[in-house]
Amino acid sequence: MHQRRFFGTKCWLGYTPFQFNNDTINKCLREIKPSNCAVLLRSQSFAGEGGFEEPAHSYPREFRLPEENKYVIKNLPQKVDDSQSWPAPKRVLRSSTAELWFKTDSKFNIPRAYICVNFLTNLASKNIKNQVMMDMLLFATAGQCQGSHDFTLASEAGIECRVLGIFADAAQDNRVTNNTRPVGIMVSGYDPKLPEIILRAMDMLLKFRLHNMDILGQLINQLQGAYQGTMIGDPLRVCSELGTRLLINNYYSLPERLEFTRDILRSDFGLLQQFIMEFHQFQQQLITKSYYQVHIEGNMTQKEATDIYKQITKLAQAKGPGSLKVKSATSGPKIRNHEMPVACKVAGMDPNSEMTFCSLTWVLGKFQSSRRLSALATFVSSMMHQPAFDYLRTKKALGYIAGSREWSRSGVKEWIESGE
Repeated sequence: MHQRRFFGTKCWLGYTPFQFNNDTINKCLREIKPSNCAVLLRSQSFAGEGGFEEPAHSYPREFRLPEENKYVIKNLPQKVDDSQSWPAPKRVLRSSTAELWFKTDSKFNIPRAYICVNFLTNLASKNIKNQVMMDMLLFATAGQCQGSHDFTLASEAGIECRVLGIFADAAQDNRVTNNTRPVGIMVSGYDPKLPEIILRAMDMLLKFRLHNMDILGQLINQLQGAYQGTMIGDPLRVCSELGTRLLINNYYSLPERLEFTRDILRSDFGLLQQFIMEFHQFQQQLITKSYYQVHIEGNMTQKEATDIYKQITKLAQAKGPGSLKVKSATSGPKIRNHEMPVACKVAGMDPNSEMTFCSLTWVLGKFQSSRRLSALATFVSSMMHQPAFDYLRTKKALGYIAGSREWSRSGVKEWIESGE
């Protein structure tokens, strides 16, 4: 019900034609130009030249253009599949170690897809040590994804990769099957290279190693900070929104996990070596004893989903066949509604200013006057970061487009209510 305040119940575009097409997208992108944005831009022919210096640091300014982003999609085809008539996702494939749930998008009709791989396992529920090792593995995988150059490029092109099941996200995904804890990886975006992204993220999770004590110490220190921050901010919100049962299930053990990590750091060298060996054994058990649930929705056909499912199961089976028999979950992650659209941000070089960059924000669409513009702005702003930069580059200009997450919710609400 919360999401329906922003989008119509009959058509999420607000009682207008469903389909996005290239003409609509190009029309929106054509609005991003100096005459509309009032941003002072300089030609790349001045790169490395000129007498412009920073007042504070006295070094020459340089114009730098980024590398070509291979994850930027060149077209936005809307795919058609028989599964669009299904009322809900169906389980189309199943084996003793994995299953595939699938449905092509029939609600939003935008070229976006979601691929989620859940590792259904009860390993983490056995004891505090296993919970800490599970958190360490997921935390390290998330850090590797954030630090990867390719994942950064994919993020700029509107592809999101998220590690599921981390303790801080426990309130967002409370599906539990036969006392199993759902953990996994989810990617979403517009690019046909989504399978490549999720396979690389899975490979990071499967191949992560604690090579030395320094890596172990850094990881545990980061984990302790996350435990402390989660204990301060999340429990009250979880209790008020989802009830005490979920609070106890997901947050009651945090102090024990924090104390266990402190005990690890106080251990001698021999015990640390033993813990590293136990961690790698736990990682192998997670790979070999998990039941893999692959859930695919959005702009994708059943044949494509089947091919992705086979690639994922092949990667998992290369590490060993699954052996944990669990009852399958009845549902997976749904196609998510888009956030409330806000504004975009452009920054460019202004040689007449004392500052290197001049920045301004402008609004794409009149959110109060038209639901269609709201939906269109949401869609375009979430995938336009790198394409818009490429557009500016064709004009020999510098600048970037930033997503709406740079704006605070309170600031957006204040702007919308002001009616400007």
